Amino acid sequence: MLKDKTILSKIRAGDERAYRELFNIHYRTLVQYADRFLNDIPLAEDVVQGVFIYLWENASKIELTQSLKSYLFKAVKNSCLNQLRAIQIYDKHQILYLEAALLQLKEEEHHDTELLEEVQQALMKLPEKMYQIFFLRFKEELSIKEIAQNLSVSENTVKSHLFKGRIILRKQLKLLTG
Repeated sequence: MLKDKTILSKIRAGDERAYRELFNIHYRTLVQYADRFLNDIPLAEDVVQGVFIYLWENASKIELTQSLKSYLFKAVKNSCLNQLRAIQIYDKHQILYLEAALLQLKEEEHHDTELLEEVQQALMKLPEKMYQIFFLRFKEELSIKEIAQNLSVSENTVKSHLFKGRIILRKQLKLLTG
């Protein structure tokens, strides 16, 4: 604990070497830990980097009641949980929006076969698991829970694939953004 307080006081004093050393010691382990929550390495890396940025910028406000390592793990866990909450709220609204857009495409199918073909081509470019999840969600109209059970994955994995898939589809189609 004394060593941790020494490291924290060095960081408070602006010692970049102490900060880099702490970062290098814990970064990989924290990313792996965050990935267990998020199932998304780039997002896990962002979360961990955010925790380290917070530590650097707010070291003077941080009071250690535990080891620095414990503090970092707790901060990463809380950031992951906040990230999952944000994804679920965003995801819920985006799923409703995408469902409405896909239903509209179904209704207009006979009117605009070119647009439907573009959507189908964009869907086919998705990674296999992501395509499978989109197919089950929007063609088979299964719930997230049913898809997770069907594919033996977590519900968060399904949500993550839907979230990332929408981003990819938007980029490919430029349909949902404008």
